[in-house]
Amino acid sequence: MLYIRFFKIICLVLAVASCAARTTSGNYLGKYQEAVSRYEAKDYYEALRLFKEVMPMLKGKKEIILAQFYQAYAFFYQKSYKVSARCFEEFYKTYPRVAQAEEALYMQGYALYLSTPDVRLDQTQTEKAYKVVKSYKDKYPGGTYQKQVDEYSRILRAKLALKAFKSAELYYQLGHYQAAVLELERFQEEYGDSSYNEQALYLKINAQYRLAEESDPKEQLDKLLVVITFYHEFLDKYPTNKYAKELEKVYNIVLEKINKFVR
Repeated sequence: MLYIRFFKIICLVLAVASCAARTTSGNYLGKYQEAVSRYEAKDYYEALRLFKEVMPMLKGKKEIILAQFYQAYAFFYQKSYKVSARCFEEFYKTYPRVAQAEEALYMQGYALYLSTPDVRLDQTQTEKAYKVVKSYKDKYPGGTYQKQVDEYSRILRAKLALKAFKSAELYYQLGHYQAAVLELERFQEEYGDSSYNEQALYLKINAQYRLAEESDPKEQLDKLLVVITFYHEFLDKYPTNKYAKELEKVYNIVLEKINKFVR
């Protein structure tokens, strides 16, 4: 009799557990489907709320892949580009071999591209966007989004070049000529194909000349000779330029000063 009662209790416990499991399963699937439905209806606010609730229940289940993918897109469509970029980044790192992986990496770059700040501000976000876009080009040569990525890459690089040039120019404007020369040379090495390169070379000549003017007489000759080197470098690259008359005047003054040293 005691055995029968014990058996009945065990059966009851198992039945309750089984029912609870089915209820939980039904709950997560229902909520997941509702989240997807809200997403497809472009109700991104509600979709994100539901995805947030259901995501812990989806761990280890196949539905989590699409849930995370849609969640990243929902943030994107709400123009939360930085959050969206982080979600696409996490998705790509977690599922690098699924069908949506290429699109996720592209969307991470695109979201970062859209979130880049004004050129007067810190360009860390722009640098990250450029790296991600370049990463896409390296991993998917001839990929689905190659044309778009080429355009984003060109725009981001131009933005970084302008920021670098403006930073170097600021040193010149503040009278920090040594720093200006160094930054302008760094600019040339990194962005030698930039449309600002001619202006950068022009500034570098003037910065070096002013640096020579301010130098100790013992060091002045060496610095003046560098001005001549920069001047010839400029003419080799830009034989026809809008700075010709001004730079020729600087060149002649520097030659006179050098002649005084060698007499």
